[in-house]
Amino acid sequence: MTPAAVDLGTSRYKEYRGQIADGDVLCFSGKHWLSGFIRHLSRGRYSHGGLAFWWDDRLMVLQAEAGPGVQSLPASRAIANYAGTVDWYPLVGEHRTDEFVTKITEVAMSRLGDPYSTLDLIRIGLHYALGTGLPRETRTKHSFVCSQYVAHCYSAAGLDLAPKRPDIGTTPEDLSRSPYLGKAVRLKG
Repeated sequence: MTPAAVDLGTSRYKEYRGQIADGDVLCFSGKHWLSGFIRHLSRGRYSHGGLAFWWDDRLMVLQAEAGPGVQSLPASRAIANYAGTVDWYPLVGEHRTDEFVTKITEVAMSRLGDPYSTLDLIRIGLHYALGTGLPRETRTKHSFVCSQYVAHCYSAAGLDLAPKRPDIGTTPEDLSRSPYLGKAVRLKG
């Protein structure tokens, strides 16, 4: 099977690719109806989140998606083929240490292949739509929605991106507002 063509003509990805570092956050705002529904429920600009990591000279996005679960994709393909905008949020300040980057890389890689949590998506949707509570149990079995995966990777590595929310309730918008991430750079849109 031939991979889909990658068109970066409407993207600034090439311009910024070399500046994106391990553990940086990518926030996506899609045009699909489900993306709009997620933005509406979470009252945010974004509907999806992922993490950037370098594998040798290849920049990858690690993300949780319905169907494949936690997966890795070449960033060029993930950005070019996404129907919507993509913003890059770099980890800034004293938290970007070699030790932290090693920890978040280990956590993110160890979760590859974990399933997507449709149940958590429903729970989060009910929470934001109806005000129901979020589960408080300690998770022993890992399955994720996108922003929950990003939040989990950061918190397991020792930095809580959204300290006022449990990982399960973290939205892509919460990620974008983290005090530990720098100003957004639009890669596509």
